[in-house]
Amino acid sequence: MEKERIAVKLGSNCVADENGIRQDVLNDQAAQLGELGDDYVVAAVITSGAIAVGKRIWEANGGVVTDGLATTYSTIGQGALTMAWTEAFRQQGVLTGQVLVTHHDITEAEQGLEGNILAETLAKNIGSGVINLVNENDALSDIEIMKLKTGGDNDGLAAHIAQLVKADHLILLTDGADGVEDADKQVIGTLDNSNIIGVLADLQGVEVSDNSRGGIYSKVQAAFELTNLSGISAHIAGTGSSLRAVLAGQAGTNIWAERSKIKAELRK
Repeated sequence: MEKERIAVKLGSNCVADENGIRQDVLNDQAAQLGELGDDYVVAAVITSGAIAVGKRIWEANGGVVTDGLATTYSTIGQGALTMAWTEAFRQQGVLTGQVLVTHHDITEAEQGLEGNILAETLAKNIGSGVINLVNENDALSDIEIMKLKTGGDNDGLAAHIAQLVKADHLILLTDGADGVEDADKQVIGTLDNSNIIGVLADLQGVEVSDNSRGGIYSKVQAAFELTNLSGISAHIAGTGSSLRAVLAGQAGTNIWAERSKIKAELRK
């Protein structure tokens, strides 16, 4: 049986805090993904955080954080972030390849034009056993990803990349709860047509942290649209969750595509 493909996205607060890169989180995720490689194809890791990391480096070198320097912070932070991920996966004997994208790259790739460089690069890396390490090219596009039809930040970007790498699953990780919570702070195990409208309504007023552009609302919106439009199962979970348990439907909040739901039941 052909292995299912997975893509995983980590937000800025997952990979960086006030002290800089959270190397322990990166190491843990790389270890889990390395172990999952026996049963799945790990096609892409979509990582936010270049701007957040760049700010911390800027401050450590005596700089004062001001508005209007986001692209500068991203140029400072992207190299450090890539090196941190590279080291985390090196410990697992896995190679990563950095892929920075803009709105135009995604749009052209989705048009299915023969010879598209982004689509070909993603496919070649997967075929070579190299995990695509993807981020928005903030230095050149800034808010252009907001123009994409699905989502308006790196959650939306992750949904598009999941489609381009032909993923069966997209896991959106958060540093907060272990999934989408209801009013009683209980994780909602499954989102579908029966509860999605109410959940989105409840999440509209949820505060977004300083480092994040979308928050949990963005994750739910991008995940639900992805599953309905592309038939890719989407999962929202905390960085402390077991990725294997998430893929089996035993953790996190799951939005199931029919083709993956049956396989998940067999894994339990």
